[in-house]
Amino acid sequence: MGYRLVDELPDQSEIRYISFLYNTPQFLNANNDLPQIHYYWYDPVDNSCDAHVAFNLEEGEAISPFKAPFGGIEFNSQLSSEDLMTFLVFVERELKSNGVRFIRVGQCPEAYQDQRVLTQCLKDLQYNVKSERVFQVIPVSSHDLIMKEMEMRRLRKCNKSGFEFRHLPQNELSRVYTAINDWRNMANKPLSMGRAELDQSRKLNKEAYIPFGIYSNEQLIAATIAIRVNNSILYHFYPAHDPAFNNYSPIVKLVDGMYKWCQNQGVELLDLGTSYVGNKMNQSLYRFKSHIGGMESKGLVFRKALSSR
Repeated sequence: MGYRLVDELPDQSEIRYISFLYNTPQFLNANNDLPQIHYYWYDPVDNSCDAHVAFNLEEGEAISPFKAPFGGIEFNSQLSSEDLMTFLVFVERELKSNGVRFIRVGQCPEAYQDQRVLTQCLKDLQYNVKSERVFQVIPVSSHDLIMKEMEMRRLRKCNKSGFEFRHLPQNELSRVYTAINDWRNMANKPLSMGRAELDQSRKLNKEAYIPFGIYSNEQLIAATIAIRVNNSILYHFYPAHDPAFNNYSPIVKLVDGMYKWCQNQGVELLDLGTSYVGNKMNQSLYRFKSHIGGMESKGLVFRKALSSR
């Protein structure tokens, strides 16, 4: 083992782990005002890095993520379990020396990256599984999106009515946000991110937020703000539609259009997110995502109390 644990990578380092937007310094700078700390598993021989974790620190707890769909340990799938375990032990040691008493990590869904080796390492280190979150994702292939027959009828109805899917330019993001916010408020489903927060995050993560819309005779009737998690994954972040078009279910058309966009862009996974309201599963939303092609993928949240010795 020639690795070193460092809190900052040298210039021109090769990143060999699978990385996600939510763990980057730029995203975390926009996400919250808490202190953040990064640990990298760095190989100085070839100036490369095979693992990384980012934490926010709050009242003696290291949290990854503080306010994001997930955070957790990013790692090279080729990294041995021994080296991955050593990385985790070194991270614990450093956190403890900084006065951290608890560690919480929320891992990405299994569909993003196989988590079995990491899960076993964490369990061997006495991490407890605090929760098991259900995501729904659509793997992108060269084939058309497969939906249940009811949703296919809705899609045909949208197409027959002349609805048009559009990938919108960045300068439309504010207008799309306003429309989504208005529609969500009508449905008593307010957005979790205010306009100022979105604007700040957009400034620091210029290519991360992508607006898409469905139009009827140049009228925006459904939209989403998607997040480019990395080159291979698109997250369907903030969908909503004009309630005047409830009978058409334009979100079905929106997801179908996003799926085709992913095909053209080389995106391998369309993440529909979770279906929780608070901590309780919204069964109707879960069923809808299943019917439009969403496959269940679980993400684990771990927590550990560090020994005071």
